[in-house]
Amino acid sequence: MIRLKHIKPNTREIEISEKLKKIIIKEINLFGKITFHKFMDFVLYHQEFGYYMRETKDSYTKDFVTAPMISPLFSQGFAYQFEKILKNMNGGTITEFGAGMGHFAVECLKYLESHQAPINKYYIIEISPNLQNIQKKYLKHNLPRRIYKMVQWTHYIPNNSKGIVVANEFLDALPVEIFKYQHKNFYQMNIKEHQGKLFSDFSKEMSISLRKNIESLDLPFLGLDNTYISEINLNYNSWLRTLKNSLQSGVIFICDYGYSNEMYYRKDRDRGSLRCYYKQRVSDNPLKFVGLQDITAHVNFTTIAKLSLEMGLELEGYFSQSDFLIQSNILSNFKSITANITNSEVRKETNNLKKLIIDPSFGEMYQVMVLSHNYKNEITSLKNSKHHLL
Repeated sequence: MIRLKHIKPNTREIEISEKLKKIIIKEINLFGKITFHKFMDFVLYHQEFGYYMRETKDSYTKDFVTAPMISPLFSQGFAYQFEKILKNMNGGTITEFGAGMGHFAVECLKYLESHQAPINKYYIIEISPNLQNIQKKYLKHNLPRRIYKMVQWTHYIPNNSKGIVVANEFLDALPVEIFKYQHKNFYQMNIKEHQGKLFSDFSKEMSISLRKNIESLDLPFLGLDNTYISEINLNYNSWLRTLKNSLQSGVIFICDYGYSNEMYYRKDRDRGSLRCYYKQRVSDNPLKFVGLQDITAHVNFTTIAKLSLEMGLELEGYFSQSDFLIQSNILSNFKSITANITNSEVRKETNNLKKLIIDPSFGEMYQVMVLSHNYKNEITSLKNSKHHLL
């Protein structure tokens, strides 16, 4: 694991971090402690100083790179599936959760326009004013005016929506709880403060909801003698329920780093998946650079599938990113975008293609789950689902 000790924030960043830390300490002093979920919510989503919420002139690309930023081939692969679905539905909307820098939306809309897909509206659900501004600027610069006018920013999925929902690297940024299994007991991580410094501590005391959710999991590590630390996301149910209640009919694409439950809680994965990103360096210390680093945790796709089926959604398929993109015409799209460019540009796009479908950090660790609600057609272009592994 790369440490962050040799990378230092600038004076302005330190000032922001200290202000947020004081707010967190004030909250801790009121209750003696806060849960890790509460801490993660503060550092990422505090209205003024949270990582995603604060005003910054710096691009988030200094901290991380997502698949849509690597190559337009990623977004075009999804748009290939969207086109077929929209035509089968005789038109509809697309709702994107957390559009990042706007790359996915731009390439998706361009592809759909060129293939005459019947899209009525493109909604972007983004709670961060700063990211909204970045997205609006990028889309306005890279889309024709008639297509840009099709995009609308909102905080909620519109009621009675008909069409497609896509969440690309959205769920991994939702706050999680961290727990420890030791001596056949479960402990919850809390964040405390001593002399102005934050530290983590584990306690047997935990909410009934958290204990119930942990005990409902099939945990391969039970019975181990060594200490096991991992995380659990309690936000999936409410998010999926909101989708189901708002979506009259359509298809949901969930794309993220993650595993099946068996792989997530594998015996040797005893430090969990929580990672922190600061200026393209990764660490496992969320208490470092408070509010200045992104914090993510992988998605448990078994839990997503189980909750979806319980509430009446249909599971259409579960794929690695590599398999999904290959089935979504990526090789043909690659030929198209490299037909009239220089050799050096071809080499660059070839490397990007390899990252998306061969590089384990993208092609295999990144999963795509497809759900549907009241969608009457089969998604015949996607085969060989690995949902039996969930």
